[in-house]
Amino acid sequence: MRTIHHVWWDPSNAFDADQWPNDVKVAGDPATLLTWPETHVFYRGIDDNIHRIRWDPDNGFAADQWPNEVKVAGNPATLFTWPETHVFYRGIDDNLHQVRWDPNNRFVNVRWPNDVKVAGKVATPVVTIGP
Repeated sequence: MRTIHHVWWDPSNAFDADQWPNDVKVAGDPATLLTWPETHVFYRGIDDNIHRIRWDPDNGFAADQWPNEVKVAGNPATLFTWPETHVFYRGIDDNLHQVRWDPNNRFVNVRWPNDVKVAGKVATPVVTIGP
């Protein structure tokens, strides 16, 4: 069973490591996202759903499952565009999917594009933000 491990470095203590919540069951590679002061780790769980671990200095750890409409076949990719958080993934239907969260609409699920299958072409989507 795969879990989430965290390694960090700071100038006064050098390297250190810990394991994020022990009950996490991971089936793929995680994607991280920083929304100061929170750190987010998104991953495909063994149930083929998108899960998130969030850490912030005031509240510690919290974990939840994001509402993906289609089971997940690949690893997630993340993007933050204030105030929205985006998670992209390849679904078991071989389409590219997005789960978007914003403070007004909460969760929105989108399939991109409607007529292109990505199986074998995209194991993990890559996202970027332009100027």
